[in-house]
Amino acid sequence: EGLVEESDPILGFYPRRKGPADKTFNHTEELAQCRERIRQVYDSAASNGDNDESGATARSRELTQRLVTLGRQRAHNWGWVNTYTYAKSLGEQTIAAETNLEYAIVRPAIVESALRFPMPGWIEGGRTAAPLVLMALGGLKEWPIRKDIPLEVVPVDLVAAATLIVAGLLLDGRAERIYQLGTADMNPFELGPLVKLLDSESKKFKTNGQNGARSVPFVETSSRLRFVTAEEAHERRQRQQKKIERAHAFISKLRKTLETTGLPGGATLAGWTTALRGLSLQTSFREQVLEQYLPFILHNRYIFESENIRGALAQVSARDRELLPWDPERIDWREYWVSHQIQGIKRWIQPEAVRDWTFKI
Repeated sequence: EGLVEESDPILGFYPRRKGPADKTFNHTEELAQCRERIRQVYDSAASNGDNDESGATARSRELTQRLVTLGRQRAHNWGWVNTYTYAKSLGEQTIAAETNLEYAIVRPAIVESALRFPMPGWIEGGRTAAPLVLMALGGLKEWPIRKDIPLEVVPVDLVAAATLIVAGLLLDGRAERIYQLGTADMNPFELGPLVKLLDSESKKFKTNGQNGARSVPFVETSSRLRFVTAEEAHERRQRQQKKIERAHAFISKLRKTLETTGLPGGATLAGWTTALRGLSLQTSFREQVLEQYLPFILHNRYIFESENIRGALAQVSARDRELLPWDPERIDWREYWVSHQIQGIKRWIQPEAVRDWTFKI
C-alpha cells in the first residue's frame, strides 16, 4: 500500500514489517527452513509403497501439490501475496547480503506490449495483464476493483532499454542498487477509466463476431458494467453457477425425453449443453484469475518510485538516450491500450489462448 521507495532497505524486508527496527525476518534462516521442509516432503513421498506406474504418477502429482502448498504457506506467513513475490524478495536479499559484490537490481512493473520495438503491440506470453484484457473483451461486467488504483504497466521495450542502461552503468561503477521501472509516479492510468475503456472495446469485439459467444437460455448475464466488492463478485458467480447447474439438469432431462419419444430438437439441446459447459468453465476461470489479481487491483493502492532510472538516463549520451529511450511520461494510455495492448494480445496471445477455450467463450 502507498509509495514504494527505491531507498527502502532490502535486507530483513517482509510485507508485514513494522519498521527498520523489526528484525523478525532473516532470509538465510528462511531458506534453511524451506530446504528442511522440502526435504521432509521428499522423504515422505519416497517412503510411499509400490512401483506401479499409475501410482507413481499419482504420487508425483501429490508431491507437486504439497510443494506448491508449502510455498504458498511460507509466502502468506510473512505477508507476501504469492510465491512469485516471495521468491523475488528472497533472491534480492540473498544478493544484497553478499560482501564485495557489485550489483544492481531492476524491478519492472507489469511488463506488457511494446511501445515501439520490435514493433508496436508486440508481446510474448500472456500471464500478466492479458487474462484481464481477454476477460473484459469476453464480456465480464462485474469488476472487484478500486477505481483509483493506477495499474503499473510498462511497455516491454522500455524495460529492455532501461535494463541495458543500468547494465552499462553497473559495468562502469556508477549504478544505484535499486531501479524500479514503473509508470504511475509520472503518468498514472487508473483502473476505473481503464476498465471502462476495455468494456467499450469489448462491444466492438462482440460486434465483429470475435468473442465466439453463444447465447444460452435460462441463464441471464449482466449487461451493465459495475464495480463491486470481492464478496459481491463471488456471490454473483456462485449464483451464476447454480443457474447453470439448474439449466444443465433441465436440458439433460429434456434431451432424454426427446430421445425416448423420437421428437426433433436434440441437436439444438446438444449445442445448449456444450455452451453451458463452456459458461461454467468460464465462470470458474474468471473466479480463479480474479482471486490471483485482487492484491493488485483491489487490496492495495501502490505507486513505485522510479527516480533512479531517470537519473541513469541523465548519465548517458544523447545518442544512447535515442537508442535506449525511457519515456513513459509521454505515453497516451488510451491510445496504448487500444492500438498496442489490445491489438497485441489479439495478434500474439489470443491465438494461443483460445486453445484453452475458457478464454474464447
